Amino acid sequence: MEYLLGVDAGSSKISLSSYALDGSLLMTRKCQGASFSADPQAAIKLVLDAVDDFTASSQGHCRFVAVGCSGIRASGKAEELSRLLSLPNKVVDDGVFALYSAFGHDDGILLISGTGSVCYGKRGGRTHSVGGWGHLVDDRGSGTWIALAAIKALFSRADHDLPLGMLDKDILSYFRCDVLSLPYKINQASKRELAALAPVVEDAAKAGDGGALAILQDAGHELAGMVLTMTGVLGMEEATLCLSGSIVEKCQATREALLSSLPGFEVIEAGRPERAVLPLYEEYLHG
Repeated sequence: MEYLLGVDAGSSKISLSSYALDGSLLMTRKCQGASFSADPQAAIKLVLDAVDDFTASSQGHCRFVAVGCSGIRASGKAEELSRLLSLPNKVVDDGVFALYSAFGHDDGILLISGTGSVCYGKRGGRTHSVGGWGHLVDDRGSGTWIALAAIKALFSRADHDLPLGMLDKDILSYFRCDVLSLPYKINQASKRELAALAPVVEDAAKAGDGGALAILQDAGHELAGMVLTMTGVLGMEEATLCLSGSIVEKCQATREALLSSLPGFEVIEAGRPERAVLPLYEEYLHG
């Protein structure tokens, strides 16, 4: 049997799924993640090993492999990985991979908001991205953005000698420090550790903290702004919008603010990213 192999290579795990030529799912596997931002050469080896192990242990012949890698665009290693793969292939960043998984050859917009945020759009064969410039300068509406907005609000209250609120105390408890030690803790924290504060903000909002609720709603408005920027660039009056990531999938206040700012959009949920191999294989066949 011949099959197609889709590989979603993230920093936390690599997910591999094989599909029959008619599009039916055959087999899935997960293995160690590959971080192209931290160590590109090690990430290349991990992806190559994962593909080799999968094809060696599966029955049939792999006709084509499509790989979507987190961080590969910034690393500039897509061409090298493609050259080293022993099978016909297409290597793209994980956002484009997810975009093809959601829409195939159709037009649409993919909004991702989890630890970070980015928006991808596709119209008439043209693709474009908005955001995704990193948490130090961007990542609007993401978990990291929510955390930093809450921390900035805490510092503002400290500057004005105002009593700390419920969320402020939760933040200090999360970092296990006092206000004066908080800047050190923040500077030592990873992006993922900062983003893990977002559920704390959500819990405070559910408990009645108005400031926490406002931050979550502002995150939704920021994300909507990314989508509207995309429609302007691609000349789309309305579009199908696919939502992916923990913030837009699970944070109700942010999701409601986002969708209320985008009336007229059809909304779909993200599926298995590895399905991108199917439309990418069709593109490969047609040159």
